[in-house]
Amino acid sequence: MTPELLSPSVSAMSCWKRALAIAAFFLCLPMVASAMVPGVFNGLVGNVTATDMQAFFHENGFLSLATKADESFTGSLRLEGKTLAVKGKFDASGAATTLPVKLAGGRTAQAALDFNSSAPVSITGNVTTTGNMTIPGATLPFVTLAGNGTNAGASLRYTIALPAPGTSTNPTPSGYGYATLVVTTKGASTLAGKLADGTAFTTTSQITNNGTVAWVLPVYVPLYTSAGMICGNIAISIPPTEPADSPVVTGSLGWLRPVTKTTMFPNGFLTSLEAMGEKYQLEKNISLLTGNGTTGYFLLGLDPAGAAVTQAGAWPKTNIPALTKPVPAGMSLTFTGTTGVFKGAFKRDVVGAKPVSTAFQGVVLANPLALPDTTDPVRAAGFYTTGNNSLPVEIQDHAAP
Repeated sequence: MTPELLSPSVSAMSCWKRALAIAAFFLCLPMVASAMVPGVFNGLVGNVTATDMQAFFHENGFLSLATKADESFTGSLRLEGKTLAVKGKFDASGAATTLPVKLAGGRTAQAALDFNSSAPVSITGNVTTTGNMTIPGATLPFVTLAGNGTNAGASLRYTIALPAPGTSTNPTPSGYGYATLVVTTKGASTLAGKLADGTAFTTTSQITNNGTVAWVLPVYVPLYTSAGMICGNIAISIPPTEPADSPVVTGSLGWLRPVTKTTMFPNGFLTSLEAMGEKYQLEKNISLLTGNGTTGYFLLGLDPAGAAVTQAGAWPKTNIPALTKPVPAGMSLTFTGTTGVFKGAFKRDVVGAKPVSTAFQGVVLANPLALPDTTDPVRAAGFYTTGNNSLPVEIQDHAAP
């Protein structure tokens, strides 16, 4: 398990007193080249372990470069919620410096790079900004434009739970965010979902195959009108090497929610998301819960560790779940087989007021996974919000009635 992000401890002003340099090391696909290798380099730049909210925002970004045979390159630097176009040309020694690009407050950012054409092909370098800030440690893996070494078979789909076990001095959601991931045959990936506070996100990137048993997917998504973000690397076990008893998708993402004027988490927070997912495939006349043509049974739990609203149900081979009668008034459950996403509603008790119809949502997992802070493995995970909080939704395997 990757270390959790710690609670903010460095003042916002102190992060402005460091010189900004993003060191980068790019481990790439093994290949031999005596000159410039055309291709795509992309990955995170910065310090995903920063523990201060301001430092995390300013010290993390994403750099994507496309190199050409004539030693030139174009690309983009995503930093501080902005997407900035960069370009340049490597000289005979393999060195290059991009033209400065503008940041907020009149500051600029500039990348100094070195192209290493001997195997394994790599780029090293740093990104420097004005304003006396430091961004250490970057990794930009190499990916060929043709998708060599990526997914050579059919497009793959995954469903992913995003619990937030990281610590923070400010309150954080107890619910589980979720995502779906699609990887095409060329290695292009689309990650989309919702965080446990209800914030929707989507991002596209290129997976990297560095010769190990896992692909790497760099994730950098500006959120909250570019004042916050999620960022980090997700590892995906390469077929057919998926582990039998542990998640196929793993990784730690930093989650920064800024200070807002909303009633939900108004003070913001910096915490970590622990991505845990499985390959998803819906087969005709095969129940997702049993893996065969028989009916599976489940227990739906809404805030199981708190108010503990539970409801049994059946999951037949049609993959149209049915709640067991009697069903409480206002409770429902639906499932979209093409995506693996479930949705529903229930009547939530409110002290001193009438019950409130409350929506919930999440994703179904192909295999039971033990999420942080759960007593038993879950087959589906999600959340519902109450206006000022986010609480977990779980579906677990259950005995037949």
